[in-house]
Amino acid sequence: MSPLTLLLLHSDPATRATLADALTAAGHRVMDAASSLEAWRLARGEAMPDAAILHFSTQDSMDDWVGGNLRADAATRAIPIVVLTARRRDALRAGFADLVGPPYESEDIVLTLDLVLRESQESDFSGDLDKMSMPDLLQATVPNGRSGRIDIRCEDGGGTVWFADGHVIDATTDGGLLGSEAAYALVTRTAGDFRVDIQPVDRPHRINLSLSYLLLEAMRRHDEAQEPPHAGLPEEPPAPTRADQAVHLALLLGNVSTSWMSDLLRRPLLARRLLALRDELTAEHPQLEGFTVDSDSADIAWVGKPLASDEIDPLVDAVAAWLHRLYAGVERSMPGRFSLERLAELTGTHRDSLREVGFARAFAWSFEETNTATGDPA
Repeated sequence: MSPLTLLLLHSDPATRATLADALTAAGHRVMDAASSLEAWRLARGEAMPDAAILHFSTQDSMDDWVGGNLRADAATRAIPIVVLTARRRDALRAGFADLVGPPYESEDIVLTLDLVLRESQESDFSGDLDKMSMPDLLQATVPNGRSGRIDIRCEDGGGTVWFADGHVIDATTDGGLLGSEAAYALVTRTAGDFRVDIQPVDRPHRINLSLSYLLLEAMRRHDEAQEPPHAGLPEEPPAPTRADQAVHLALLLGNVSTSWMSDLLRRPLLARRLLALRDELTAEHPQLEGFTVDSDSADIAWVGKPLASDEIDPLVDAVAAWLHRLYAGVERSMPGRFSLERLAELTGTHRDSLREVGFARAFAWSFEETNTATGDPA
């Protein structure tokens, strides 16, 4: 990314100097301000900033804050803004979606800024499905918080997928399918053209599924439809070993966590945090070397060797330590948003396996709560 002029507002001189040094080291020119009045003067000066990084404390009012002025003025309303605040809910209510919480680490701020600028420079685009698959297209387009539509045109029937605020919300096909059924059909298209239009959308929310679940379910249905008919009963597949279950559940716990957290945390930031924690813990838990984290999607995969029976418990303890550290770090910057207790609920359908393999022990999950849907003990 070419050097940019950035407006930095922070009232604390030491923090402001640290952030200015990090942004300068990233190749940008920094105009720093200690007050909203000074920041507003700089924003309206001869060198209009390309982006703004603005801190608002517990005393700042969003009504007369410089960020509100930037968005209200015709000359500055297009400037991308990254907000530094512990008052996430207040900022979201005021319409600021690109946020970094305390302790305001320089690396997180620089990466968030790069993502915001990249998104602000992106425009509508089109291409061929044989060069970019529908799953890849959706993963590249939907999770970044923008809104728009994807139109698909192909010989075996096209359609449209609508997305908003990081979620697929509706879909239709030329054959008359609606909602999730239409999305499942369109995800498996492998030939044809697509066009992405980034724009506000006004559609009914017929789909209330995470993107990861939607893609997995679409591929499962597609695979089932491709299975040839069998004249006899299929042979019973061998039961998975306890070692296989351990790896499967480790990936389940990790990827459910990243999918859930990505609603509020950008996936590249989440991936960077996961990789840093893995590297910090590897000396004590070498089993973590078997996991990789995609730097863009934060998807966790296993690339290690098959586990021996005496390696299962160390793997379980390693994954528990990894996720404990992840959740503790997120709790510091976003209190009350994510908890390991909630992770237990999200993965509750696997509770028997979690007990058997040892994850319930490692996370101190008793699974003794009452099932509210049935009233039966869980």
